Amino acid sequence: MIPKDKLYRLRVVQKVSEGRSEVTAKFYTAGNKDTLYSIRAVLGVTLGDSLFVGKNTLVVEGPSDQLLISAMIQEFAKRQARKFKDTNNIFVLGVEGADVAKYYAVLLEINQLPYAVIFDNDQKGINARNDLVKTNIPESRIILLSKSSNAAQQYYDVENLFPVEVYAKSFHRIYGNSIGLTEDDLTNKFKDGNEKISNKAKNLLKTHNQDLDKVAVARETIKNVSTERELNPVVKSNFELLFDTLAKVIEI
Repeated sequence: MIPKDKLYRLRVVQKVSEGRSEVTAKFYTAGNKDTLYSIRAVLGVTLGDSLFVGKNTLVVEGPSDQLLISAMIQEFAKRQARKFKDTNNIFVLGVEGADVAKYYAVLLEINQLPYAVIFDNDQKGINARNDLVKTNIPESRIILLSKSSNAAQQYYDVENLFPVEVYAKSFHRIYGNSIGLTEDDLTNKFKDGNEKISNKAKNLLKTHNQDLDKVAVARETIKNVSTERELNPVVKSNFELLFDTLAKVIEI
């Protein structure tokens, strides 16, 4: 009976004294956690899922985001570009898209665990963010990616935190020969338009009857960044901004 896509409609009624009840829209603050059982059930997640979270959890939209953000945390730590308290206490949880990510945010809020949820800056991410705000999830916990390496971009994903040239190089190593385009060709194509760079890549591959393997490209991107003698200044700037934002919410 609980519509999981309209959690903001929920109200929890609790008896606080004889003849007196309290109604709250912040259902996750219910003192009696059994009250929240039905909400956990409708989300399709249980307390057992808490085994897959860490002392500080970052919820992201997919496995490629998980790979890239986890790798950049380790890369910054290895190069001493940023001092983390303990990288082992930062767990990046990749789920299946913005809608699923917002349900995990609710689960973590219910369990009162430290977390942040990171959404792509696109319509799905914006909608998911707005849904969580309406559900009274603290806005500070919700991070909408807000910077791209390409000034022409309107929508951003984690891949957009890397220079277009770096993404084009990674993409070329996997698909360049099969689609007959050079790194320069790809760089120019990925600079055009205001879509997320991964969507540009998907659309390009569609014309060649191929699908985008975001994880494979992410692995190449990590390799490209990690093998450079100096940390790419654009990568450094963009991820510093993300880490600074996260540090205001969780202990990193």
